[in-house]
Amino acid sequence: AALPATGMRQVLLEINGEPRVVQVRDEKVAPKLNSKGSEKADPIDAGSVGSPMSGVVVGLKVSKGDTVEKGQPLCVMSAMKMETTVTAPITGVVERLGVGAGDSIQVGDLLAYIKGGPNFIGATLDAS
Repeated sequence: AALPATGMRQVLLEINGEPRVVQVRDEKVAPKLNSKGSEKADPIDAGSVGSPMSGVVVGLKVSKGDTVEKGQPLCVMSAMKMETTVTAPITGVVERLGVGAGDSIQVGDLLAYIKGGPNFIGATLDAS
């Protein structure tokens, strides 16, 4: 049977003669998902941009495929009526976005994945 995108499985067990069904998370199938099914950022990978706090994504400043510079705003988050701008930690290309405007997120949830690094050469080079 196909496992839902959340990585949760139903387990049937019996307690004191009563059948019970409980939901458990299958870590082998979905090790990088949090309890809500959102992908977590990889703290070792500089291009994996995680949420610095829990809150709501107010707006995205980039799209998939955009070339970004280190320090360029990626998204704006709101928590307790305070807005925070999350910036690109490296120069590169936005390979994928893990969130959308209006999403509720937790600390460490993947906001964006940037492919690049210190030796990245952007697509905007002069042909001279």
